Amino acid sequence: MDGKDHVGHRQRLMDKVLAGTCCEHEFLEMFLCFSIPRRNTNDLAHRLLSTFGSLPNLLAASPEQIMSVEGIGKNTAALLCCMGKFCQDYFHKFKGENALPATYEREAFVRYINERYAPLESEVFDVYLLDGNGRIFRNERFESKQGGSVHADGEALTALLAAAKPSGVVLVHNHPYGSPKPSEADDQATKSCLYICGVQNVLLCNHFIYSPEGVYDYYGSGKLAPLTKNHSISRLTKE
Repeated sequence: MDGKDHVGHRQRLMDKVLAGTCCEHEFLEMFLCFSIPRRNTNDLAHRLLSTFGSLPNLLAASPEQIMSVEGIGKNTAALLCCMGKFCQDYFHKFKGENALPATYEREAFVRYINERYAPLESEVFDVYLLDGNGRIFRNERFESKQGGSVHADGEALTALLAAAKPSGVVLVHNHPYGSPKPSEADDQATKSCLYICGVQNVLLCNHFIYSPEGVYDYYGSGKLAPLTKNHSISRLTKE
């Protein structure tokens, strides 16, 4: 594989990582690229998997065990061990109660809202960013330091959308006490977010309001459509 093909191969691997279509040996091959930057790591990835049986087994191995495989040096063994320790210590946190849902699906998302926002005693306003396949890749929170009503600041939201370039957003805020029914201020905030999303060519999928009495769903209630006027409702979602 010449230099040009080598660079192209690694870019194709990265594209597959981002698309979520990598298989086990391709993930490992991509990992190895960082410690062995100027070498084809495909054969080495297969050799490691053949020796240890699986990627989890490899990442659980000691540096000495990993270096027993031909072609693996101290730096590569250290990288793989660090990755294994990271997964062991932090993976459960990504899957814990504060973990973002993988995708935006309305019914599942409402269940997430009930779990995530029930313990909160002050009002927050969250913006969930979705890619073109409806996957949630980021959550940005706006909250009141005085404990009062809070909504997304227009400049901050504009900057967020411009930097992250999502395909869609879902808005969530909470009423810690009382009804989830939207106020006039909530409607106005939704209109403002719709305008900002329209300028940034981002689709507003939904706006939810949580309270101990239930979850209000702008889209499901039909209230979002009149507010959108010329704005399109996202079809990134699974209804």
